[in-house]
Amino acid sequence: MSRFTRLPLLLMIALSLGFALLCWAIDTGIRHVPYETQDSLGRPMGFNDRLSREHWAIVFRAVEARDFLPGASGWNSAYFWLLLVMHAIAWRIVGMASFHSPRRPLIFFAIQLLLFPVGIPGLVGLPAYLVEFSKGRLDRESIIDIPFFWCTAHAAWLYTCNLCVITLFLEQRRRAWRALRARTELEPGGTKARDSQRIQKVQSSRGSRITHEAHEWGATCPPLLRVPRSESRL
Repeated sequence: MSRFTRLPLLLMIALSLGFALLCWAIDTGIRHVPYETQDSLGRPMGFNDRLSREHWAIVFRAVEARDFLPGASGWNSAYFWLLLVMHAIAWRIVGMASFHSPRRPLIFFAIQLLLFPVGIPGLVGLPAYLVEFSKGRLDRESIIDIPFFWCTAHAAWLYTCNLCVITLFLEQRRRAWRALRARTELEPGGTKARDSQRIQKVQSSRGSRITHEAHEWGATCPPLLRVPRSESRL
């Protein structure tokens, strides 16, 4: 795998990991914030109340270190750690220096759809979530009423896997095309074979022409310039 292919893949994996940690912090932190919590302007975080920037800061301050421990949130924690492990394996597979064939990571990224099936519906909902977040329209129920982490972090990981599969497939096709092109050029009718034959013909024609000109010069030169055979041997 070339460096220009490996670096974008590692960057996509790192961005997906950071997004997963962010979604987990939101999912766990907002459950620690009471409904009657208000920001400095008196805006509550109750039912259907839109979250302001200060509300998001309150959510992140409510995140605790124990929320990241295994078993802290039941099945959510299990899938959270499974997702972290998959990121670590993906980073290891793509970043292996001795790796030459894209087949192994291609299979690995393809089976992620089976490990995180809940993230498949999130492939459609995640862009809408990001649009609502950018416009400041998300409320508390948009997070706690659905499996937020599954629909966001899992979907982002599946998006990353799909992009990696496409990139690796194109890399595999490119390597196959280069190998086929090199093989056809080395064949008897290939470009390199024709070039070598042409070079040999030119060299042989030049050599025969020089020999012919030398014979003609020896036959037409003046007698004084000719060297007797006995002297030439000396």
